[in-house]
Amino acid sequence: MRKIVMAVGLAALLSGCGDERPASLGQEPFHIAQVEALGPTPPNVTNDQLLHLRDQTQALAAIAPETANPRLLRIRIMRLHEKDPGMSFLVGDSNQMEVAAEIFSMDGTRMASVKATVISEVMLNGIVGAAIAANSKTDDIKRDLDAKAANATLEKVYGSKAWKSWRKRR
Repeated sequence: MRKIVMAVGLAALLSGCGDERPASLGQEPFHIAQVEALGPTPPNVTNDQLLHLRDQTQALAAIAPETANPRLLRIRIMRLHEKDPGMSFLVGDSNQMEVAAEIFSMDGTRMASVKATVISEVMLNGIVGAAIAANSKTDDIKRDLDAKAANATLEKVYGSKAWKSWRKRR
């Protein structure tokens, strides 16, 4: 009986892991009206990629309903890791990016912060993983990571329930 109770408890705990709660901004509805991208960036991130991430995030933010409470979102790329053929061959590797974002009222008051980490490809090892890593185009990888990071950041800002609802209507 104890094992069943523990299993049910673990299942209940894990079932909530996939849903993000909205960033704590008070009770009033808000929307992201403006997105800014900030440096410094990691050495392997170009200014073009930072601007692309900003543009992707701004375009996606437009699907949220506009409210009387506009917010400014400042994003920064904290880490970018590109899949390495050697590591993929030995132990498995994946393309990954971590983004930090801060939400401000339009008068400059800091409201909340979020972090999002995204993975572009699964960790494959062996010859298949090394071949995928060796044949991947860096610009394509970065664009894919930008799109996923923009989506993940806005999901953290608005919460999974609201964000997924708005994405469906798009």
